[in-house]
Amino acid sequence: MSDGIRLHKTKGVNAHMTVCPRCGKDGDSIVLLGAEDKKYLCSECDAVNYGLSKGKCCNKCGSTCVSYLGIVEDYEKVPALCKVCEDELEALHNEVKKGGIFFRCTKCGSEGVIKGDADLAVATRLHTGIKAPKPVGIELNECPNCDEGGEE
Repeated sequence: MSDGIRLHKTKGVNAHMTVCPRCGKDGDSIVLLGAEDKKYLCSECDAVNYGLSKGKCCNKCGSTCVSYLGIVEDYEKVPALCKVCEDELEALHNEVKKGGIFFRCTKCGSEGVIKGDADLAVATRLHTGIKAPKPVGIELNECPNCDEGGEE
């Protein structure tokens, strides 16, 4: 769609509101799907792809193993990061480039970054041999968010 929008026969630019897949709030953008209003599921990474034409690759992993899910309904919101989440993710990635490490909690599902000057970040980078700015991450069985009432 970088060469323009192929218009839908009856819906024209086929505008859709967005919802942030990270925080769940309404997005601050509108997606113009035009005729590319189909959804596909990637069997490799489980990502839902919007607007792929036949023979195209998954936007997330590049696999061609995608299967048709259906048409994007008129009322359906399309996932797109909101500006707040985009900014937060950029800050997290910048911290990792400075030596921080990604973490994910298996108990509550929280994700984030441990700052590069923290003992755990330093020890993880030494143990793995992965130096900044390359990313590295760990999984925790429990995290501080679990104590604050995170998901069980």
